[in-house]
Amino acid sequence: MRRIFSILMLSLLVLAGCGQKGPTEREISFWAYAPGDQARNQKVETLVDKYNQEHPGTRVKLFFVSKGDFNTKINTAIAVGANPDCSYLDSGLVARFAKDNILLNLDDFVNGGDLDLKDFYAGALKMVKYNNSFYGIPLNQTCIALFYNKDMVKTPPATWDELLAIAKKAYVPGKVAGFVVPNGDGYGAWEFPGFVASAGGSMLNENETKAVFNQPAGVAALELWQELLQYSPRLITDSANAFELGRVAMTLNGPWVIEGIKTNFPKLRYGVALIPKKTQFATNLGGESLVIYQNAKDPPAAWDFIRYLMLDENQIVMSEVTGNFPVKKTLINHPRFQGDPDLKMFMEQLQYAVSKPMVESWTKINDEILARAIDEALNKRKTAAAALNDAAKDCDAVLAEEKQ
Repeated sequence: MRRIFSILMLSLLVLAGCGQKGPTEREISFWAYAPGDQARNQKVETLVDKYNQEHPGTRVKLFFVSKGDFNTKINTAIAVGANPDCSYLDSGLVARFAKDNILLNLDDFVNGGDLDLKDFYAGALKMVKYNNSFYGIPLNQTCIALFYNKDMVKTPPATWDELLAIAKKAYVPGKVAGFVVPNGDGYGAWEFPGFVASAGGSMLNENETKAVFNQPAGVAALELWQELLQYSPRLITDSANAFELGRVAMTLNGPWVIEGIKTNFPKLRYGVALIPKKTQFATNLGGESLVIYQNAKDPPAAWDFIRYLMLDENQIVMSEVTGNFPVKKTLINHPRFQGDPDLKMFMEQLQYAVSKPMVESWTKINDEILARAIDEALNKRKTAAAALNDAAKDCDAVLAEEKQ
């Protein structure tokens, strides 16, 4: 009964939000993550207000939804046909929503030349494609890079061999760990594809029907983590603020931690560098996309608003709002990034970002199958090769079921 009431209330909220409009005015509803503070809220509201002023025949109605509740609320709204016309969507959900015929195929808009994609990062574009068609446009992107303590690491490592050597040198039993090795959980599994790519491998085959992460590149990546763990005991790395308090020489993290480090640990002398490579630089990729729903009242109007948000100046504003990065390569030269060495390094790292496979079941594979394999190998219950071979069999079974 409570769920039915919640659905009805959400429907009324969306319908009530439509308001009154003139007889010739087009109106579209847009859901965005609530940025979390009034200053960033205002930036988004200002963008929408400016669009409405510059397009008197169209009115965009903005709704903020907290990021933590967004997936639940959008699914509930879809179930009762009260979803917005367009919205944010975690890029990892695009494939599942597209397969379920919830999202509008955007190929006609994209191929119509309304948006020039030549300057977009390839990884970000892959995240919004399903069956080789566009079902979204990447709004922003983010990744992880290497953070290092400058008092322990004079020159950041560029290769896996250097990473191991520096970790071993920095290690002080009971006091200092060389590197924070990812855990065998969903987050660690999210980080793993970047290391596989660094060794020249990939997670799935070219048509994304079969696991290949158990091939030599994947095994090498997991064996690297096993070896690093010798100089990086969990007793140290799992302690609160281990890197910030000088108990860890190197760690992987994203740009979201920079503000907190500068505010709460101003004496920490740290640097940000590319993740060391085996054969090529690589990292993983995350971010949000802009999508239009199948039942949108006016898809062309929704598409026009998406194009507006993708203008260079608006990409910069949205990067300030979300804390993520623009999806256009040329914006690396913007003063926001050139003036901050940390952000500049992340923009460089993004050039080597690889997207996760765009299959509906990847979240399940990541969180349940890959995470388990990593945990088994790091806790010495299986060799890296055996753990990944078993995981590949389970992955193939899930992929086969998905294709039925």
